[in-house]
Amino acid sequence: LKRNYKMATKKAGGSSRNGRDSAGRRLGVKKADGQYVIPGNIIVRQRGTKIHPGTNVGLGKDHTIFALIEGKVEFLTKRNHKIVNVKEIANLYNKQNPDKTVLVPKHFHISESEVEEQAKSFEQV
Repeated sequence: LKRNYKMATKKAGGSSRNGRDSAGRRLGVKKADGQYVIPGNIIVRQRGTKIHPGTNVGLGKDHTIFALIEGKVEFLTKRNHKIVNVKEIANLYNKQNPDKTVLVPKHFHISESEVEEQAKSFEQV
């Protein structure tokens, strides 16, 4: 009894031990220099303290730097250390207002005639 079968014409490919990767950790600066932040906003996510916390910022247990007050982000370099601060928003608008009760904006986006119309309609109510 003779059996007919064909031999493989191509060598079987070996399996590779590579070909997988982990997802990125989304680290880095989240708020740029001069950007507005409120308390709790994350400014930097990092591994270790590549950037050190300055005034009005906190440091989380995973070295995340976050804002403690409302203000603008400021990056500095002191003695080869990168430092992040948050400047108070009241100091940016009105220096004669230490109690921060009323902020005086620099620009108004409404005309005087619109203000008068709104005042008249308010008085009628």
